[in-house]
Amino acid sequence: MQNCWRRLREQLSLVGFYLTTDQTIATEQICVDSAEDLSQQVYTAPFVSKVVGRGIAKAKVEAVMKVMGPHLHFYEAVNHEMFHRNQEDVKTTRQLKKIRKRKHSWFWRSIAATTSIGVVALSWTYFQAGKGSSPHGDENN
Repeated sequence: MQNCWRRLREQLSLVGFYLTTDQTIATEQICVDSAEDLSQQVYTAPFVSKVVGRGIAKAKVEAVMKVMGPHLHFYEAVNHEMFHRNQEDVKTTRQLKKIRKRKHSWFWRSIAATTSIGVVALSWTYFQAGKGSSPHGDENN
């Protein structure tokens, strides 16, 4: 009986369950107490396992963050700098577009003004030529 009890204790201790080793108590009382103790351990083992698993996961995340924290900070700084450069490029592009539009508008206004001046000059020449040669001769003198 003691050998069976010892082997049972050894096998259960491999998976994390422990039975009492006190052999001064009566055998029947040992079985009842050990069964209750084992039942309690079986009931609490998943909770303990979950808590230990969470602790390990948290420790791993903290270790990774400790290593990756400076890298994350660097990438955030680079991202911030690239954002500002992009904003500057957008601003410069808008200004260049505005300047091109102004030049384009100025070009077409110049053509319109030149055309208008040409039409006025031609009209004036035509009307001046018409006044100088009268079909009735010299009536002004």
